Amino acid sequence: MVATEHKRKVGWLTSLSRRLHELIDGVGRSLRLHPVEWGELLVGCVACLLWYECGWADERMQFVWLVPLAVLVALALNRVTERTPWRKIYAVCWAPFVAMAWWPGIGEWVGSLNYRLTLGVMAPLLLLLGCRAWDNRRFVAEAFAYLRAAVQAGVAVGVGLGLFAAIFFSMIYIFGLQGGWAEHVWVWVLILSGTFCLPILFLAWLDRARECGACSVTGGDESRFGALLRDRIIAPAVMIYLAILWLYILKIVVTWRLPEGGVAYLVFGFTLLALFVQALYELAQRRCYGWFFDRFSLYALPVVALFWVGVARRVGEYGFTPMRVWLILCGGVMTGWLLLFLTRRTGRYMWVAWLAFVAFAAVIYVPAWTPERLALRAQEARITRSARELGWLSGAGQLVFRPVAADDSLRMGTYRRLYQALQYVECEDPERLEKRFGIQNSAQLLEQLPGERFRAGVVGSSGERGCTVAELPTCDGCLIAAPPVGRAIEVRNYTRLYTEVRYGSEESGTWFAKDTLCVRIGSEEPLMVVSARELLETQMARVGRIPDAYDDRDEAARCDFLDFEKEGVRVIFGWMQLGTVDGEIVIESCQPEMILVR
Repeated sequence: MVATEHKRKVGWLTSLSRRLHELIDGVGRSLRLHPVEWGELLVGCVACLLWYECGWADERMQFVWLVPLAVLVALALNRVTERTPWRKIYAVCWAPFVAMAWWPGIGEWVGSLNYRLTLGVMAPLLLLLGCRAWDNRRFVAEAFAYLRAAVQAGVAVGVGLGLFAAIFFSMIYIFGLQGGWAEHVWVWVLILSGTFCLPILFLAWLDRARECGACSVTGGDESRFGALLRDRIIAPAVMIYLAILWLYILKIVVTWRLPEGGVAYLVFGFTLLALFVQALYELAQRRCYGWFFDRFSLYALPVVALFWVGVARRVGEYGFTPMRVWLILCGGVMTGWLLLFLTRRTGRYMWVAWLAFVAFAAVIYVPAWTPERLALRAQEARITRSARELGWLSGAGQLVFRPVAADDSLRMGTYRRLYQALQYVECEDPERLEKRFGIQNSAQLLEQLPGERFRAGVVGSSGERGCTVAELPTCDGCLIAAPPVGRAIEVRNYTRLYTEVRYGSEESGTWFAKDTLCVRIGSEEPLMVVSARELLETQMARVGRIPDAYDDRDEAARCDFLDFEKEGVRVIFGWMQLGTVDGEIVIESCQPEMILVR
């Protein structure tokens, strides 16, 4: 018994010693294989330590943020130039970053979205392009090698930091070792762990994975938990969600109603998850749903069409913003990915990586294609179209405001689109607004509108000053009610009059649901079924406008607006609640007061 326990202890110590020996050998091998990366990491680590100890200003240390990008570029070039005559490029790849460190605009750039996208999207894509793996299985294995090495390094450093913090701060508390030295020690440990130990361990585990073979990076024996998670949870969920999207497409075809603009984001997230699972099946030993994911591009084509219809509706109604430009870019890469994988000959992840790299590089670094400029030009075009529709555009392309009549609410959507576009340009480039359109600010438009209610309908809840993105217009609603005085109803040519109308009862009376008004008397077939859109368009055409809800002089127009007839059935409404959805005036609810039947 004692001998067995002794053997276990010896075996455990031997295993620990072997692991430490492998780790030390891996770090030493990493130094031999990645000398430039080591040098860049040392520079960054020492600079951070000096910044902390010397109290240098943050502006002086902006160049430190170039170190992660420099390391990733060096790692990609190390792989590309390995055993080639171009090896000298790898040896001097640090030089451009030294020159960039003296660039006056370096601080602004490293704090921008462009730098974060370069570091978080383009640099990893460059690493994958550097592996030159045209075989899909090898490409996915290489990608998971990077991912696995990063996770292992992060877990190791995190656990080490946690243990050190527990021991270190416990000693300070128990023995009363207070003083500024403790803070210095902790900050030094954090800097060394984050800027040196973490990337060094990442390089060491990455080299070890490559030595074992890129295609076997997931291990010779597939993880049972990973296979269970993929085959029993994620893959079925993807198939169920695809079925839901197909049903939604069927609903659109049947109802002939365009999808909501926000569906584009749902489709994009779902497609990315499905493509990730498709990549997982490249390394799977048991392909339970291989028949589905091998043909996923074909199944997803209607869903991609739904994505672009949603994008087109959102952009067509509300114009471009930088976020929508990024959505279109990512959607283009997603669509290209699916189209490439329609056939086995073109279905290569390397082509997808090149497509994404070139697309992001063009949008980030080509000045004319930046999202901010594209959005600004699109909003300017939106201003021009709306002003031309209103007759407010001069021959020189300048805006010429004119007073708006109180009964011009039929063009409320046009006024709203113009105001939102003006506000966007004003927030992003006020000088451009004056130079291009000859006005000072968007408030000049509001000065032409009659009354606070009209202005509220144009501005909406998203029309606060200082907003940088033109969002969905909303409206609190407009209650058009019958005048308080009595009114005469012509009943000739009608055979029945119902004044005790029950509302909200599907058995007898009227109800308004799913944008449809239904009128039924007793248990008979419905006397009238009319959509809210038809009802609103008929009444607007009859009156010529939407009557003012509060002006006593508009009583006659309100009475006509609340009087509807179709196929021998006449409905007199007590009130009608209007609002705006996606920039369009809609009927939100209504209350029939009397029903006349011929």
